[in-house]
Amino acid sequence: MAKPSRKTWIYGVRGTKREIRYPPVVPWIDDTTRDAIIELFLEVSNADHSATKSEVTGVEQLITQLEGQDILSPVEHRQLHQYRKQRETLQEKLNKSRLLADARAEALNLCLIRGVRQVTVVGEPWQRRLLIVTAPIKIGKALLGTYDIILDPHERVPAEAIDLVRRDRKCEHGPHPHWNSHPCFGTWGPMLNNMLTRKNWSAVVGAMLNYLSRYYGQSPLIRLEQFYPGGYYENLSPTV
Repeated sequence: MAKPSRKTWIYGVRGTKREIRYPPVVPWIDDTTRDAIIELFLEVSNADHSATKSEVTGVEQLITQLEGQDILSPVEHRQLHQYRKQRETLQEKLNKSRLLADARAEALNLCLIRGVRQVTVVGEPWQRRLLIVTAPIKIGKALLGTYDIILDPHERVPAEAIDLVRRDRKCEHGPHPHWNSHPCFGTWGPMLNNMLTRKNWSAVVGAMLNYLSRYYGQSPLIRLEQFYPGGYYENLSPTV
């Protein structure tokens, strides 16, 4: 049986009162993998351009319409000011150097997350996703083991963007106390949705580590006791 070590394991907790203990190491991501991650993030950001360009066109039409009037009411003056500000914000989103900088920052943030063992890009060129391998997780007597967090940055709905597989491969999905064939995100759902919408993918990874390392006894899909030694979901190879 594997013996947990604070240098390599995540020590999870029950509830929210105690702090999770993450190992004092961060993943090493080589230059090739880092560039592949940046390319994936940039691909998703560029895919959103068409919608943003349509928004810019619509706002510019409203501005032209108001500017073409001889006299504007106070309300119309405020509208014109708001539309101009909205146009500036949308045009900033289309700034290619800004998009590249944001993609690079997200990729570099992944290098700083404790509790992650490996980060790679997987899948076919038309459906690439991010694969994050966690450090082994322990909550009390339950040695949950290591998990693959599969993140599709093209998606915005957490249940569609995030998949989870325990690396002992006994089950197709999970298992985890809050994840069986489908996740129980609870109050985590809106928070993850907001992160995905804002393209804060490194924050999503950090949140999922927190999610995996906390046990909420009020709403489990599988009781934590099922992961104890001798339990139905015991992991005999938690460091795989």
